[in-house]
Amino acid sequence: MFGKRLVSGIILVILAAFILIQGGPILFFVSLGLSLIGIFELYRVLIEKEIPGAIGYLAVLGYYFILWTGHSEYVTFLVVALVLSLMTAYVFTFPKYQTEHIMSSLFGVFYVGVLLSFVYQV
Repeated sequence: MFGKRLVSGIILVILAAFILIQGGPILFFVSLGLSLIGIFELYRVLIEKEIPGAIGYLAVLGYYFILWTGHSEYVTFLVVALVLSLMTAYVFTFPKYQTEHIMSSLFGVFYVGVLLSFVYQV
């Protein structure tokens, strides 16, 4: 069991080093994929709800689109649109979603999507 984990760990370190050295579009799309996988895992544990999770996924995709196009001046607009969308979902579906679900969705976008994007940006 330990041997399999050691071999898979070595392979993943080699793969990560290759991707980091290559940089560019390869690193961008790997970061995007890891962000979506990470936010999926976080949302599966924290919220397990449809609408706040979907808004979070769209915000991460929008953020990476802004990074890809190089228009960082729209990040503030994206954050405001994210908060307004989550608050709208909260108000119109009040008994279904709690404030913890809304805040977990907001937290997930920044904790997973934005922080992991800095690997690409650096």
